[in-house]
Amino acid sequence: MIVVGTLTLLAQEKPPAGPFTAAQSGDGQKLYQAMCASCHRPDLSGHNDTPPLAGKYFVKQWRDRSVQDLMGYLRTTMPPRSQGSLTDETAADLVAFILESNGASAGGTPLTQTTNVVIRKILPVDVPERSGK
Repeated sequence: MIVVGTLTLLAQEKPPAGPFTAAQSGDGQKLYQAMCASCHRPDLSGHNDTPPLAGKYFVKQWRDRSVQDLMGYLRTTMPPRSQGSLTDETAADLVAFILESNGASAGGTPLTQTTNVVIRKILPVDVPERSGK
């Protein structure tokens, strides 16, 4: 029984805190609703050709890439009609919100353009499914 209890505790262990702050995620949520929700939906579920930014589809696409990759992608491709217009701070805040929406926990270190953490290392094993794709 002791072994089973230990295995259960290990299976429920949380991933380490994400490389972003709660303030960044909060700012990112406001930015997301103002700049991204019209295409990616308010709940990040995506619509038609616009991919979801939360849930299993997102994790499958990004789990083995770094937060630095995700920030770079946002900075160079978003928003579609004004590619390259996001500031480093805006991209970092949006990524913090996206990561937290996928189950990552805020930490004490702000996310920057040099943060190079693989996304799967900061997400829980079971990411909640979102409607959409």
